[in-house]
Amino acid sequence: MSTDLSRSLAGELLAPSGGLGLVVSRALETVVVTIHGELDEVGSELLDLMLVDLTGDQGHRVVAVDLAHATGGLTTATVLAAAAGRARQRGGRFIVNEPPRQIVEALASRPWGELVEIEPQVEPR
Repeated sequence: MSTDLSRSLAGELLAPSGGLGLVVSRALETVVVTIHGELDEVGSELLDLMLVDLTGDQGHRVVAVDLAHATGGLTTATVLAAAAGRARQRGGRFIVNEPPRQIVEALASRPWGELVEIEPQVEPR
């Protein structure tokens, strides 16, 4: 992973191109990761590192990822499913809010996709 990421005072992480924004916040007992932009290979890798820390190393019991303003595909779905598995192993929850249809379809096409809680419920085509 590249070390030339910049961190603003608000806690937002930006990819070097500035095209991807990830913000970590808390809402009651839930850690929320809000994503804006395209989760390509580099963006998915950054998200994976962040979720490994939140769901594994830090051991948060409830983690939600808001994808209302993001795009992604199979690589992103794989990252989300792995994070959901880590959360469940620790007795926690992993929620994905408003994922784009491509991610819902990628999750539905894999057996591990059922680990991810999706809100609101979106049916793949």
